[in-house]
Amino acid sequence: MRRTKTKEDKALNAAFDALIAQTGHPPEAIMGEQDVLAQMTNRLIERVN
Repeated sequence: MRRTKTKEDKALNAAFDALIAQTGHPPEAIMGEQDVLAQMTNRLIERVN
């Protein structure tokens, strides 16, 4: 069974779509040492501190 997407889910998906589109990276470049995922993690940690 598929769960219904909440407003938060939709907002996060839209944010991720925009971020991926802005980077111009192919899907293979999303994960790696200095990739989009690493950059997102670093910025999230900075924002929390």
